[in-house]
Amino acid sequence: TEPGSAAVRRDVRRVFRQVRDQDQAVPRGEFGIRSEQVAQIDHLLVGRAFFILLETKTFGGDISVNERGEFAVQYPGEKVYNIPSPLEQSRRHENILQKLLERLEIRPRIGGRHRMEHVVLVDPSRAIRRPSEKTLDTSFLVKADQFPDWHKKWAEKNPGVIELFTTLADVRGQETVKEWAEKIVRQHRPAPRV
Repeated sequence: TEPGSAAVRRDVRRVFRQVRDQDQAVPRGEFGIRSEQVAQIDHLLVGRAFFILLETKTFGGDISVNERGEFAVQYPGEKVYNIPSPLEQSRRHENILQKLLERLEIRPRIGGRHRMEHVVLVDPSRAIRRPSEKTLDTSFLVKADQFPDWHKKWAEKNPGVIELFTTLADVRGQETVKEWAEKIVRQHRPAPRV
């Protein structure tokens, strides 16, 4: 079988081909932002009124999330290991990205901040154990091969929000989104080699 990281990379490439054909531009994946703080964002989708930060995880074991949002992974035949929350990691990246957007003057015309969504993509071959939806919404945790479906459902669930943001913010068209993506990509600072 294909190693987990290769499978996720393959699925992410396929996802980007599908989503790119919609109303979005996609800067290259795994780009670093370095200023006072550092963010190594795995993948970023840039839309007219939103940004989707994608954190990819390629654990060799099954993932579980408890009712407090704590993550753990269990490798075959081994004990359970607690791991840092990839959602919280993505939220820290959001703060750094928002500062970059402000510095690059990438903002809605009327001010404020762009809407940010967070998605954690995991290896499709791994099991995910979740608490009940009533206890904790874990819809952000998505098997990589299911992201196009997540994206479609998200867009269907949020059309009013997207239209409202687009109208209120008077955001320009697709060319502006492409310009934003290009500006962001030019800020890429690779992680230092160890």
